[in-house]
Amino acid sequence: MKPIKPLPPKEEMSLEEKMADVRLVAMELEGVVSDGKVLWSPEGEGFFTFYRDELAIKRWVEEGGRALVMVREGMEAASRWAGAMGVELAVHKGDKDKLLRAAVIGEGLSPAQVCYIGRELEDLPAMMIAAVKACPPEASEWVKEVADIVTTASGGAGAVAEIVEKLLEARDKPGQEPGDV
Repeated sequence: MKPIKPLPPKEEMSLEEKMADVRLVAMELEGVVSDGKVLWSPEGEGFFTFYRDELAIKRWVEEGGRALVMVREGMEAASRWAGAMGVELAVHKGDKDKLLRAAVIGEGLSPAQVCYIGRELEDLPAMMIAAVKACPPEASEWVKEVADIVTTASGGAGAVAEIVEKLLEARDKPGQEPGDV
């Protein structure tokens, strides 16, 4: 039987130890999963463009992780996209921190098991909830200052894939078991 040892406070844990414990990746659709551009049809419907981050999100979910994608109100195409991806979609009015708290409680998780990827000032309150904070390089300077990880890939062009790769690598570290830090 493995001896029980108390876990160190999250502030004293290395980033790799925090990443190994992540079970929920929450992110903004516009500017993180997509490149932030929204194309509008003559009928007023918004369209997003994606690169390789969709594959990373699918891999994260297939490997047992949870994904929460947040989108601003009025982006109907996002609902169809989330359904096709099999991820939870939360529609916000700038209140991403409240949506994140509700998701954490609803999933029976703790903030220590959350990675948040954002890029705008309105992402800061949600980022402060998460144990692992990340952003793409085009993020606000204030967001970059708070982030544990600033990706080399841009939003919509591999930023999410870069984070997912790091999270899975930390989780799959030899001798590492989920929740064993």
